Amino acid sequence: MNMNLNKTTSKGHEQMLISQEQQAKINEVRRLIGPLSDKESVYCSDGSISRYLSSKNWNVKKATQTLKLKWREEYKSEQISWVCYCFPSLFL
Repeated sequence: MNMNLNKTTSKGHEQMLISQEQQAKINEVRRLIGPLSDKESVYCSDGSISRYLSSKNWNVKKATQTLKLKWREEYKSEQISWVCYCFPSLFL
């Protein structure tokens, strides 16, 4: 399935123009993921979900599995910084 994401600029912000078929797939991923907390919803914008779908050739099941919100919650990926890598002894 070849789905191109066209972009337009409005007030300095890039906006994606997506087809109804693409929006339906984004909505399906949202349905499969279920309700999200405010923290989780940051990672599930239409743009983010469309990038996951695009990377999986618009396969809803594969994109949903790849999103892995549970991994983010368990490993607190948003708290990882360059300091963790440069000075790991500080975190042992």
